[in-house]
Amino acid sequence: MNTGDQNYGTAAKRLEEILETIESGDVDVDQLSGLVEEAAGLVQLCRGKISAAEHQVRRITEELERDVAQVPKATAEITEADVVAETDLLGSGDLGTQEELGAATDEKIPF
Repeated sequence: MNTGDQNYGTAAKRLEEILETIESGDVDVDQLSGLVEEAAGLVQLCRGKISAAEHQVRRITEELERDVAQVPKATAEITEADVVAETDLLGSGDLGTQEELGAATDEKIPF
C-alpha cells in the first residue's frame, strides 16, 4: 500500500487494523513481515504529519505573539471609567447627559 498520499486519520486507522490483525494471531510469517513493513511506513508518515503540524502551530503562535506585541497602547480597550473621566473633563456643556455621551462614545469605538 502506498502511504505517501494518505492523511493522518487514514494512516492511524490502518495502523489499528494491522495491530488487530497481528494480535489476533491468525497471521503467518510471510504476512507478518509484510504487515510490519507497512506499519513502519505508516508510523513514519504519522510522525512526519505530527511534526509538520507542530511546526505550523508554532509558526502561527509566534506570528500572533508578534502581532499582539506590536499593537500600540492607544488602541487598548476603552473602559467605562475612561468614559466617565472624559465626561467629567468635558463638563456639562451642550454635549447632553452622561448616558448620551457614553452611548455616542460607544458608537464611535471601532473595536
